[in-house]
This record gives sequence, structure tokens and C-alpha cells, in this order.
Amino acid sequence: MQEELEGSVRKCVQDIEHSKTLEDSEWNEVVKKHIDNKLFTVQEQMNKVQNTLLETREMTAEQRDKESRRNNIVLYKVPESDAGRAEDRNKDDISVVYSRLTMAYMLALRMLTLFMFMYSI
Repeated sequence: MQEELEGSVRKCVQDIEHSKTLEDSEWNEVVKKHIDNKLFTVQEQMNKVQNTLLETREMTAEQRDKESRRNNIVLYKVPESDAGRAEDRNKDDISVVYSRLTMAYMLALRMLTLFMFMYSI
């Protein structure tokens, strides 16, 4: 009888240990799933932040580009300078624009003089 009782106790202890192992295993799975879900959520949020940061950088670069071109003037059919340095190219551009504006001014003066001459007679 004592042997049966000891056998039953051993069996109960084994069942409890096995049950505890199963519970630990199930708990580990629950914790693992929870952690995986949290990591996935954090990864999604990081991706959103990275995308927002990238969009902001692109918008900032575009604004900077627009600001740098804000005072530019586009002239068509003006020859491009062959100068190597930016400072020399700027001087050449100013020279070309100045000569074109001077020619336009002289032409306007001639036309005004001609107009006044034609209508003063």
C-alpha cells in the first residue's frame, strides 16, 4: 500500500512538473507573440517616421532650390559663357545683359525720336 501511495505521489509530482512545463511553454508563447506584435508596431512607426523625415528633407531641398532661383532672370538666345570660374561667368553674363539693354534703350530712343519727328510735321 505504501508503494502504491509513493507511486501515486510520484505520478502526481510528475504530472505537476509536466503541467508546469506546459504552462511555462504556453506562457512563453503568449509573451513571444506579444513581444513580436510590439516589435512589429514599433517597426511600422519607425518606417512612418523615416518616410516623414524623407518627405520633409525633399520638401526642404525643393524650398531651398526655389529660394536660390527666386531672383533669377531667364534670357533666351543669349550665348553661354565659356569662362571656367563662376565669378568670370557672372561678369560675362552681366556684360551681355548690359550690352543688350543698352541696344534696346538706343533702339527705343530712335523709335521715340522717329515717332516725334513723324507727328511733329
